[in-house]
Amino acid sequence: MAVFLRFLTGGFRLVAVFILLVTAPRSGGAADGCLPPGMRFEDSKGTNWTLDDLRGECGTVFVFLSTECPISRAYLPALADLHSAADTSGVRLVGVESNVDHDAAEVAAHVAEFAIPFPVLLDPRQELADALTAETCPEALLVDATGAVRYRGRVDDRFVRRGGAALEPAHRDLAAAIEALVAGTLPERIETDVLGCPIHRADAPDVTPQRGLPTGERIMAILAERCGECHRDGGIGPMDLTDPATVRTWADDIAAFTADRSMPPWKPLPGWGHFENERRMPDDEIEAIAAWVKGGGPPSLTASDGAAAAREGDEVDGPRWRMGEPDLVLEPEADYTLGADGADEYRCYVLPTGFGVDRYVTAFEILPGNSRVVHHVIAFVDARGTARALDAGEPTLGYTTQGGWPGFLPAGGMGGWAPGNVPAPLPPGVVRVLPAGADIVLQVHYHRSGKPERDRTRIGLHFAKEPPRRAVRMIPVSLTGGPFSGLRFPAGAARHTARAEITVPEDVQALAITPHMHLLGREIMLEAVRPDDSRERLIHIDRWDFNWQETYRYVEPVFLPAGTRLHLETTWDNSADNPFNPSKPPRDVRWGEQTTDEMGIAFLEVTPIREEADPTEVRVPTPTEQLRFFLATQADNRREGRVPWKFEIVLKLIEARLAAANGGLVPSLDSLPLP
Repeated sequence: MAVFLRFLTGGFRLVAVFILLVTAPRSGGAADGCLPPGMRFEDSKGTNWTLDDLRGECGTVFVFLSTECPISRAYLPALADLHSAADTSGVRLVGVESNVDHDAAEVAAHVAEFAIPFPVLLDPRQELADALTAETCPEALLVDATGAVRYRGRVDDRFVRRGGAALEPAHRDLAAAIEALVAGTLPERIETDVLGCPIHRADAPDVTPQRGLPTGERIMAILAERCGECHRDGGIGPMDLTDPATVRTWADDIAAFTADRSMPPWKPLPGWGHFENERRMPDDEIEAIAAWVKGGGPPSLTASDGAAAAREGDEVDGPRWRMGEPDLVLEPEADYTLGADGADEYRCYVLPTGFGVDRYVTAFEILPGNSRVVHHVIAFVDARGTARALDAGEPTLGYTTQGGWPGFLPAGGMGGWAPGNVPAPLPPGVVRVLPAGADIVLQVHYHRSGKPERDRTRIGLHFAKEPPRRAVRMIPVSLTGGPFSGLRFPAGAARHTARAEITVPEDVQALAITPHMHLLGREIMLEAVRPDDSRERLIHIDRWDFNWQETYRYVEPVFLPAGTRLHLETTWDNSADNPFNPSKPPRDVRWGEQTTDEMGIAFLEVTPIREEADPTEVRVPTPTEQLRFFLATQADNRREGRVPWKFEIVLKLIEARLAAANGGLVPSLDSLPLP
C-alpha cells in the first residue's frame, strides 16, 4: 500500500519524465532536451572532440563554466571530485565555456590555474548552450547514453545567494542524479534552480543608447571610486570593474547589485553613526548606473572611457605602507596555504612582540599578503599567553576560530582592516597600550578562491613620539549574563529578539564599534541614552551577514558621559527559511563560542575623557580593574532586578574573591567565563 501511495503522489512527475525520455527525437534541439548528433568542439588544450567521444557508458554531465563567475570558480574543487567519482561509474564530466567574451587563451589559463582535471570545451558560438538551453554558470545537465537530458540545474544548494554560502549543502542534487542514472532509476529532482552568473552572449548589434544617458566616462569613474578597491586585477573581487570591456559584460549585474545595495558591501544603516571610509554608494550614482544600463549604454562603452578608472596609488610593485615605514612590522613565520574548497576560514596567527616594557601605539596598518582571499582582518592583544596555547594545539600554522572571537578574552586590540579602509592615527595623546611581553593575534578571514592559495599578512605599528595621556579600552555590550542568562534561541523562530542594557560608569569617548553575531544573526542595534535624555544612534545593521564583520570607526569621537545607558537590541532567525542556518532541520540553540551556537555583542572601543598627568599611568587595565569596571556597568541592572540568578551568583563570586584578595585575583578566577 505504501508503495502504491508513493506512486500516486509522484505519478504526474514520473509520467512527465517518462514522456520526455521516450518521445524526444534523437535529432532534436533545445525544445526537446536532446543533443543533436555530429557536433564537434575544441577544448582548452586544442584537442578536438565530438559528442560521441565524450559520451560515457551511462551518460555525460555538461557543466557550463565561467572564468570570472565566483560561484563557478568556487564549485571547481567539488566538480573535480565528482569527475573522479563519476568517471569510475560510467558517467563522463565535461566543462563548457560558452561566454562570448572569454577567448581560448583566457580559458586555457583558467584551466591551468585551477588544475581542472576534466576537458573544458570552447563554445564561442554557443551551439552547445543553445542545444541544451543553458543560461547560467555553473548550470549542470546530465545527459544519458541516448542523448536525452535526465537532470538539469545546480550542483548542490550550498550557495544561498550570490555572495553567500551555507556551511554545508543540504542537497547534493547533481551527485544524486548521477547515482540514480547509474542505478537505472529516476532522480528525486529532475530540475532545480541554478544560482550563478548568466552566460554572456553577444551584444545586440542594433542597440542605440538613449539620449541624455550618463556618459561611459562617468560610469567608469563611479565604479573606480566605489568598487575598484576590490574589483580590480588581482583584487578579492571576482571581476575587474576598472576594465571597460568587463563592465560592458557585467552591466546588468552591476545595476542589480547596486540597486539592492548588496554592493558595495556596507552593512550599517544611514543615520546610525557616521563612520570613516563608508562604502555606501550615493543614490544619485545608483540611479545613474540604472539609467545607463536600462537606456542601452553598455554596448557603446569604449576603451577610452576607462581612462577615468585609473586609480591613484596603484601598487605596481605590490602592497605598500600608506602611512610610511612602520616602527615595527610583525608577520607569521611562514606562508599559510589555504585549501581550494570549503567554507570560509577564520585563522589566528600569534605574533610575539618581545618587549620588556609597555609600548604605546598611535597607529597601525595591515597589509594583506594575498588580496584574492583575504576578506578582512582583526588584530587582538593577548597578555596572558592563551593564544600561544591554542596555537600549540594545532599542527598547522596558526589556529582556527570563529569569526570575531579569537578564542580568548583580549587585553584590548589594535583594530581591523577590510578592503577600502584607510589607516589613520589616533587623536593626539590617545594611544593603544601594548603590554610588556604581549602577543598580537591577527585573525584573518579567508574567502576561498577555488584553488589553493598562499598568504602571509603583516601588521605595521607606529609608536608614540610624545608622552601619552589617554589609553583605549573596550566595553563589551552584551545580553545580561551572556552564557549565564539561560537564553535560548528556539527552533523555528524567524524573529527572536533579546535586549540588554549597561551603564557607562565614567566619562568616555567612543572611537569605534565592532558588532558580533553568528549565523542566525539577523539584526543588531546599539543606542546610547545620556543622563540628559539626549540620544546617540551608535549603529544599526538590519541585514546581518556573518561574512561581513568589521570594526567601524567614527569620524568624530562620540561623547558618552558617566551614567549613559547603552541599549542593545539583537534579533536572530532560527527558522528553516534562513539559508545560513547550519542546522537542517532547525534545532534549539544557546549562547556559546562555536559558530553553530549564538552570540549578540557590540564591542565599543572607548577612551576616558580624563587625561593622566603622569604618562606612566597610561597603561592597560589589570584583570582586577577590568572586572571592577565590568561590575560597575552592571550596577543598574542589579538594582532593577534584570540580572538572572545564575549570573548573580557569578557576580557575587567575583566580588567575594576581589574582596578576599584585597584587590588581587586568585588564579582560578582568570578562567571564569565572563560575558
